[in-house]
Amino acid sequence: MAVVSFKRSLYTSNPDKYISFLAGNDYYDPGAFVPIANTAGTGSATTITFSGIPSTYKNLQLRFIGKSTTTSAAVTTFRVTFNSSSSNYAWHRLSGDGATASASGGADAAQIISSAIVPTSNAALASMMSVSIIDIDDYTSTSKNKTVRMFNGSDLNRTTTPVGVVALNSGLWFDTPVAINSITLTLQSGNWTTSSIFSLYGIKGT
Repeated sequence: MAVVSFKRSLYTSNPDKYISFLAGNDYYDPGAFVPIANTAGTGSATTITFSGIPSTYKNLQLRFIGKSTTTSAAVTTFRVTFNSSSSNYAWHRLSGDGATASASGGADAAQIISSAIVPTSNAALASMMSVSIIDIDDYTSTSKNKTVRMFNGSDLNRTTTPVGVVALNSGLWFDTPVAINSITLTLQSGNWTTSSIFSLYGIKGT
């Protein structure tokens, strides 16, 4: 079998880059997204926290697939906070369910409120999960307030129309600018199920 790739790291300052031994090949860079940490729900905790976030990236992205153990509500939401702070947030949400569009928001809030999370109260949704992508730009800045963009989707009724909800959210943390070193996701009701999975990525940049 012919050798198609043979590489070793020659970049001590950036070990993620590799030089190829094959003539004419440039170094390989695995990309701008670098996994920082991942975790799962426990079924007995309302919050998920990523702490000790390194300051070596330009932006952050948090992705999750999740569900709430709540049985007392048709739907629930999750809230985002930074550095254990419970003040000086604003949030905005635009959502649609295939039939109706709606908008909401809040100022001078205790957290950034996001969209619907699938509950366990509906037996028809036993295998359904909610998904979310959260972008946090320039998270280490000490001169800028932090802005957040979130995209969420949930299937809330797979047998009738509307079948679910999709939401675009934005948020602002207007506290005294500091680097973000922890992110907490808190459910409005219930706990994160054991099937919930959360992954935090650092995004390289200049």
